[in-house]
Amino acid sequence: MRKKTLLVGALLAFATLFTACDNWKKGTAKAVEKEVTEEVRETVDLSVLKVDSVKFDVHWELSDPELAEYTGGEKPGLKCVIDVPSFKQNPVLANAIMEWINEHFGGTYKGDMKDVKSMVKAYIKFCRKEEGGMGSDAQYEFEIRKIYENENVVTYLMSGYDYAFGAAHGMPYINGASFRKSDGKLFGWNMFSNTADLQASLKKGLMDYFDVTEDSELEDNLMVDGIYSVNNLPKPDSDPWITKDGVEMVYQSYEVACFAAGQPNVVIPTAQAKTMLTATASKLLE
Repeated sequence: MRKKTLLVGALLAFATLFTACDNWKKGTAKAVEKEVTEEVRETVDLSVLKVDSVKFDVHWELSDPELAEYTGGEKPGLKCVIDVPSFKQNPVLANAIMEWINEHFGGTYKGDMKDVKSMVKAYIKFCRKEEGGMGSDAQYEFEIRKIYENENVVTYLMSGYDYAFGAAHGMPYINGASFRKSDGKLFGWNMFSNTADLQASLKKGLMDYFDVTEDSELEDNLMVDGIYSVNNLPKPDSDPWITKDGVEMVYQSYEVACFAAGQPNVVIPTAQAKTMLTATASKLLE
């Protein structure tokens, strides 16, 4: 009887130990699973796109010594800052952004989109050709920065100033682009489904920019003719982009006004913009 009791006790103790070990294993497995899940979640977290701001400052000698008097003692070259998106965090989105940058660099670079140094070298080669940029005797300066993002979209802005030595002035430019974070889709004028109200927004935006209230005052500030007028304005050549305030767009120098007028910009507030955008684009503003 005593042996039977001891045997039952031993079996119960073994069962308790086995259960405890099994629970420990399950607990450890859950802990590991939680850790892995959190690690994966952190990897795909797109609430903030990580970027690495890379700077370039490259110079070369004048090809035409007679232009030395216009240089102010400076050499031709390229100076820029580029917010390179993290390929590790989101390779699809990063690749889409870098392809957009490459297109603005003339689209001649055919290498790895991760290799921003080689991309910039290709751009310099493109710029120094007369048919590409302003030629070898010029200065190129620009910034490509991440300027806005929410959970759905990230917006980049490229702003620069190119100056060919000996010219009356350089040429400034601004180009923006918004990318859907989930798949890198580029949004520009394709955001709009209804442009019926766009004219009113363009007119109001230009009136705000020039700080005028009358049609005649706006007309005095613009350089539009032919089929265009203050009540029939052309949309900007460059794509609009998404900001915290809504949808923004800009007219480049000489597009609708004189050079001294700068680059007139128009911002369509979020609530108003949503009435003009596609259902897909509207979600990006949320």
